[in-house]
Amino acid sequence: MRWQKVESSLATFISDHGLPDQFQLLAKRWYWPLARHLVDNQSSIHLLGINGAQGTGKSTLASLLKLFLEVGAGLNVVALSLDDFYRTRKERHTLANRVHPMLEVRGVPGTHDIQFAVATVTRLLHDKPETVVSLPVFDKSIDDRVTDLIWPAVTTPVDLVIFEGWCVGSKPEDDIALRLPVNALEAELDAKQVWRNYVNEQLASDYQTLFALMNGLVMLKAPSMGAVQEWRWLQEKKLIDLKGAGRSGVMSQKQVKQFIQYYERLTRHNLSEMPSRADLVYHLGSDHGINNATGKWSERTF
Repeated sequence: MRWQKVESSLATFISDHGLPDQFQLLAKRWYWPLARHLVDNQSSIHLLGINGAQGTGKSTLASLLKLFLEVGAGLNVVALSLDDFYRTRKERHTLANRVHPMLEVRGVPGTHDIQFAVATVTRLLHDKPETVVSLPVFDKSIDDRVTDLIWPAVTTPVDLVIFEGWCVGSKPEDDIALRLPVNALEAELDAKQVWRNYVNEQLASDYQTLFALMNGLVMLKAPSMGAVQEWRWLQEKKLIDLKGAGRSGVMSQKQVKQFIQYYERLTRHNLSEMPSRADLVYHLGSDHGINNATGKWSERTF
């Protein structure tokens, strides 16, 4: 797989995604070696997980790897986002009434249809050739899944599935860690610990079934929780530019700050314990650049 083969496609990718020109250098230095590693090990890596807090660039990395592998090596690659497996607004409303009101807000374990995700991944990797598999789409601007009539579809066989998400590969916390709230939201709305215990229980069950299918885990490690808040607001501003302010599902800066608190507990947990076990960790700087890489794959890749 030669760099010259993907260089022009990368230029188009950078333009289409509104990325800075220097992204080409970052992609060549840090992400291209990962793509080569995946090609060299395609017989043993069929499902790659990408973890990272909000705004770290998970979907960009997944899309870029897909481009590198399809253009550079001729592989059939599917990039999936955990976000597209969110339960519908109606389902989350029912869940909120049954368990805890905070579960109406999308994001945490328990608000995804994980059995659907497992079934989709299994079909992509194991169904007979020429099978058409539809992929769900969740529209954050309406906070709901779109009709399956417009879902994209792919045809098997699939060489690699890339599955990205903020809690992909996450491990549940121990009971002691759950006792104290990590922010004002938990202290005020989850004083009896019902919400966070439910979330932890969900993460410990079906989510681990999905993660056990992965043959590799890459982490985009944010430098701090403060950086995560800033980057998530930048994401929302892009959504406002695209969809318009005031649209259902589009948030103000104050709403984003509160929204992040739903993710804070598990994000902090990931930042603390995941780097020691992920196959590859990209350590991000406050400027979104990559300072260095660690993990067992880094020894073979860089």
